[in-house]
Formats: sequence, structure tokens, C-alpha cells
Amino acid sequence: MSVSPFDSALLGDLFSDPEIAALFDDRAQIASMLLFESALAAAEARAGLIPQQSAVRIADVCRDFEPDPATLAGPTARAGVPVPALIKALKAEIGGEDARYVHFGATSQDVVDTALVLQLRDAIAIIRRRIRKLAKALSAHADTHRKTVMIGRTRSQQAVPTTFGLKAAGWLAPLVRIDHRIESLSSDLLRISFGGAAGTLASIGVKAADVESNLSEELDLPLADMPWHAQRDVLVDFASQLTALTGALGKMGQDLVLLAQSEIAEVQPGKGGGSSTMPHKS
Repeated sequence: MSVSPFDSALLGDLFSDPEIAALFDDRAQIASMLLFESALAAAEARAGLIPQQSAVRIADVCRDFEPDPATLAGPTARAGVPVPALIKALKAEIGGEDARYVHFGATSQDVVDTALVLQLRDAIAIIRRRIRKLAKALSAHADTHRKTVMIGRTRSQQAVPTTFGLKAAGWLAPLVRIDHRIESLSSDLLRISFGGAAGTLASIGVKAADVESNLSEELDLPLADMPWHAQRDVLVDFASQLTALTGALGKMGQDLVLLAQSEIAEVQPGKGGGSSTMPHKS
């Protein structure tokens, strides 16, 4: 029995997107957290903080380690985050003296936030690629139909004439703006999170700046101005742009539904799903 449509094999694709969803499932989250741990060990070895052979061992295990998410569920419920349970399991998998260098100087929030940023980086690439593909198609329609006359409407009533090219340009414009805003805020959003227990990296000592710089290079993520554990404004800004994108796409979809009505028939819908009774229904 499904608790929500997102859990349903039957209904899930109506409420989610397989390509994006795959970036945020349990195994993807675990893989991103392990990538952080591997990069941290490499960064600390480069700074001379931990032995190089330990960093190599940690990286080798992180690359292939795939714990069952269900085994981490109970400890995650108790701790509120999956990191303590994951680190315990990772250390057990590594074993020996090398295990003591796992997660050295970091805190759970460093792992959770940086892992999220790594997932968001991939998601943003997909979203922007799709926006640009749609924008290219709408731009072509706007140009092709710049002189294709159609009736304008106000409050669902006929108004003065306009063109379908202008209509398509109206769908295009917000997508271009949203894409530009996502690109702009990405420089603030896609940054490492690394502050240690209280944001001071005190447990690393004089090597803190070197480790942070190395970690930035290992993950190909810019440095943050300061630890941002309790600063969520940029995440809110990004969510706002996703909301705006949803609204822009919904506006276009609703317009197309209205223009495709049998009584209007100003656009022809594509061949999507059909009807169990009416063969003409798309």
C-alpha cells in the first residue's frame, strides 16, 4: 500500500520526474555523502593532516560502499540525520587504523549540506538544459508565427486581434528570465559547507584553511564566505525560482488546453494518452 502518490509505482510518474527523482532518492543521497567523505579525506591528506594511504583507503571504500538505506533508518530517526549511522557503517567497512581518519574535523551538517549541493548541481544542469530546449522551440514559434493572426482574449472573452507569435513570445519571456536568475543564484547556492562542530574548524587547527581550499578543489565547488549551516536564504531563493518556473509552465499548459478545445481548435495537441471510449480524444 502506498502512503503517498510519490511511493506509488502506478501513480508516481504523474507527480514526479524519473530523471530528477533519481538524483534525490536514498541511494543517491548516500552516494553524495560518501563523495564528501572521500573528498574530505583527500583534502586532509593533501594538507598533511592524515596519512595518504588512509585517504586512498577511504576513497576506495567510499567508491564501492552501498549500505542498505533500511539499515540506517532506525539510527537516523534517533539522530535526526543519517550521517552518524553512515559514518559508523563506513568506519566498520574500512576497518583498522585508517577508519579513525574518516570524517575528521567535520560535522553532520557539513555532510548533509554539501551532499545536497552536489545533488542540486546535477538537478540544475538538467532543469536548465530543459528550459533552454523549450526556449529554443518557443523562439522558433514566435518567429515563424509573428504574422499568424489569432483572436486575443480577456477574461475568456474575445478581444482584439493579436498573433500567435506574440503568444509564444509571452510563454518564452519568463523562462528566459528564470533561467538567468537560476544561473545568477547558482554561484551563491553551489558552495561547500564546511565549518565543523561550531563553524570554526577548531579541531583541524592551523591546517583548516588549507583543508577547506583542498576540499573545494576536490569537489569542484567554490568556497563559502563563512559556514552557512543556519543560513537558508539562498535555498529559499532557488525554491522560489522553481515555483516561478512551475507557474510559467502551468500558464503555457493551461493556454494550450484552452486553445485546443473543440469549439476553438486554434492549436492541435500532440498525441498523448487516449480515452477508453472516445477514439478522437488526446
